[in-house]
Amino acid sequence: MTEERASLRPLPAVRFPETHETTVRVSSYSTARVRACAYSVPARLIGAFVQAHLSEDTVRFVYRGEEIASYPRSIGKVPRIDYRHIIASLVRKPGAFARYIYREELFPRPVFRHAFDRLTVFEERKASERYLRLLQLAADFGEDRVADHLGVLLRAGELPLAEVVEVQLRDPVPATPLALTVFTPEFGTYDALIAEVAS
Repeated sequence: MTEERASLRPLPAVRFPETHETTVRVSSYSTARVRACAYSVPARLIGAFVQAHLSEDTVRFVYRGEEIASYPRSIGKVPRIDYRHIIASLVRKPGAFARYIYREELFPRPVFRHAFDRLTVFEERKASERYLRLLQLAADFGEDRVADHLGVLLRAGELPLAEVVEVQLRDPVPATPLALTVFTPEFGTYDALIAEVAS
């Protein structure tokens, strides 16, 4: 025990910081790189410098005192891309979708990938533009709702077009209420049956 104590180093004079802060520049892909991993931030900040706050399990980005994005810390340098950050610019220039370096990260759920594949088979030339409109709906109305409608269309073998999904999102078809029939017992029939059995 005495020998082990002799080999111990003294504790640091200051507490190790729980969060490491650094300043990074937003790339033309609308990403900021922290520890060699790309994280997306709003496209309006392309070219700007933002502060990255890196903790053991979280990465937060702050611009002019306002938090603009937060992610679980990436493992294995897997990029963290939020389509909501870039969808507006991609919709304006749909041709950029095919060349976007993090394109595979723009399928937030398998059903979105299936929708894109179906659109590509139907008409490859317009697939990117049509898919981006679906992502725009997800950003505007909620990913869960759009994913549900896409699933219904795909299972029915229908083309997952944004205009079809949007109609349902804006004016959903109300569920048809079940018609309930009030049962009124007719006791005369039972009385006759009992009388017949008793005789």
